[in-house]
Amino acid sequence: LEHISTEFDLKSNTILSLYQDQMNDVWLGLDGGISLVRDLPDFDVFTNINSGLGAIYDAVLWKGFLYLATNHQVYAIAIKDLEKPQVKRGWIPLEGTEGQSWSFKETDGRLLVLNNSGVYEIHSNFRVTRFTDLEVGVYDMLPINIDGQELLLYGTYFRVWKSNLDGLQLEALEDLKEPISLIEMDHINN
Repeated sequence: LEHISTEFDLKSNTILSLYQDQMNDVWLGLDGGISLVRDLPDFDVFTNINSGLGAIYDAVLWKGFLYLATNHQVYAIAIKDLEKPQVKRGWIPLEGTEGQSWSFKETDGRLLVLNNSGVYEIHSNFRVTRFTDLEVGVYDMLPINIDGQELLLYGTYFRVWKSNLDGLQLEALEDLKEPISLIEMDHINN
């Protein structure tokens, strides 16, 4: 069910003793100390120091795959492949997402990635297309409804932009000319 080793953050593969406590956590007596393996149902931790994936900023499960937004690019792996002992070999780099990727957003069944050079749509065959004409880093995106009009707001490296739900009709909000890393809207549309 689980593969626990030094490849996945265990401090030593030499286990001299085991103990299961009342909370179903497992204590390992190792050659060089002790480790605790917590029993957390429906929760798993993936640690792979030597993967080459880079710093991970966001993760999302979408259509049978785990996607990671990293400082190198976006990577994907089939969820079923996460169970394999050699999981670091199964990562698929998504061409067209090179550079810093900040986060994922799902809108209208689409998976979007906010990247150092804009917003891209990830298709189920790993094809990547530009979602908007924004050619600037995008930190955040928020779907909003103002006076019955569905829009997307983008917090970028230089200002806030808006578009329709398809990423078209792009327009800058002139009164905000600074980096915006987080967008929120209150109950009176501020």
